Amino acid sequence: MNNPLEMLEVVDNNDNVIRTETKEKIHDEELLHRDVHIWFITPNGEIVFQHRSKSKNLLPDKLDATVAGHVELNDSYEKTAIKECKEETGVDVDINKLVFLIKNKKKDLNFRSFLLILY
Repeated sequence: MNNPLEMLEVVDNNDNVIRTETKEKIHDEELLHRDVHIWFITPNGEIVFQHRSKSKNLLPDKLDATVAGHVELNDSYEKTAIKECKEETGVDVDINKLVFLIKNKKKDLNFRSFLLILY
């Protein structure tokens, strides 16, 4: 869903919520916020990429994580990862199947990456 008026949490350098702002303002002002990336790995060890739409504001027409999404108000990274997997791929994910990779901060994103190994 691409709603520029969607409210998201702005976080500090320690990932503590400090306020809420619209997604549009967060992106325009490059405010630090939460996001998840999930990488699907096939039984043959291949990484499944997503090809981003040419109409996206950020990184249009580029390859990206299999699944990605903003953490909504009061949600956890894990809950967001499960919800986004279902929305973007139709795959129901068991939280125990997600392998936590890294928590990272990059420019305006505070994100956590997970692996999902497909059997």
